[in-house]
Amino acid sequence: NFHFTEGEASSSSNLAKDAIRIISLDNTTIKVENIESQSIVTLVNVSGALISLTKADSEGTATVSLSQAKGVYILTAAGKSFKIIKK
Repeated sequence: NFHFTEGEASSSSNLAKDAIRIISLDNTTIKVENIESQSIVTLVNVSGALISLTKADSEGTATVSLSQAKGVYILTAAGKSFKIIKK
């Protein structure tokens, strides 16, 4: 169970074609879509410890592994940061 935030709340009807998409695949994996090829994607906890670092593939998609622990994480991709709350 995840909660993703960046700025104001949005719905699928107002997502831009080039908007970064974050999708929960399962309880320990999220997928980041619509970023530049070879972009670095990082995930850190609120203490600043690096949890995951990966590069986007040629299609602009990266798969990020999360810790088993519940908590607040910061995902950074394509120069934007997103707060992820794992419940």
